[in-house]
Amino acid sequence: MVNAKDVDGEKDFRGMYCAALTVSAHVVSAAILKVRTEEVAELVLIATRRECRKKGYFVLLLKSIEERLRAWSVNLLTAPVDPEMAPIWSEKLGFTILSAEEKKLMLEAHPLVMFENLILVKKSLA
Repeated sequence: MVNAKDVDGEKDFRGMYCAALTVSAHVVSAAILKVRTEEVAELVLIATRRECRKKGYFVLLLKSIEERLRAWSVNLLTAPVDPEMAPIWSEKLGFTILSAEEKKLMLEAHPLVMFENLILVKKSLA
């Protein structure tokens, strides 16, 4: 469920996007992202169907999202990730793991979605 603030009695979901990668009309990987400002976009969730894993779909979808964000002049992509997956995000996908202090500063500057016990990673798109 995605929460939104009330704007004139209506919910404001501006900047929320869903990206899907399909193969033969079947969704194999999908993502939800929030473009907060030209400064920061947040990859709230990205997942690949179990039977479609280890085929490169995750990376293909992520690269497509990054390309679109660059076209929109977004400078930074963030994502909350499981600590066990952080090395993959940093070593294979080019993200930087934020320290606790960096995470605190980022969350103060931008109201990002953070699930309990996850760490924050970022990637420059500039």
